[in-house]
Amino acid sequence: MNLFTIFGSAEHRERTRSFDGGKAVTVFGSVELDLTQSTMQGEEALLEVFTIFGSTALRVPKTWDVDWSGLTILGSVEGVSRGNGPKARRLVIQGLTLFGSFEILHGSWVDAADEMDE
Repeated sequence: MNLFTIFGSAEHRERTRSFDGGKAVTVFGSVELDLTQSTMQGEEALLEVFTIFGSTALRVPKTWDVDWSGLTILGSVEGVSRGNGPKARRLVIQGLTLFGSFEILHGSWVDAADEMDE
């Protein structure tokens, strides 16, 4: 999986049974990346995330452990946490957040259309 967004926005839902990592680059834009319907190929995957003057929101399955290992300069990284499964997979995120925000969430997206149906 490779995403590149500059001066725009994107929503991407990855639905693979063999997720093994990738790259997401956001420059002066925003990205919503949903991995909740993906299955990790091995015990661990590496995702490189670069957010510069923008925002990136990453949603992962509830059972995945998430470890951020990167550099944040005048920005924010929120939501690094542990999965709640007995055999949690580990997603290692490396990268840079510069004048931007990166948020990591566990569980499925709730769309406005989904909320109206309830």
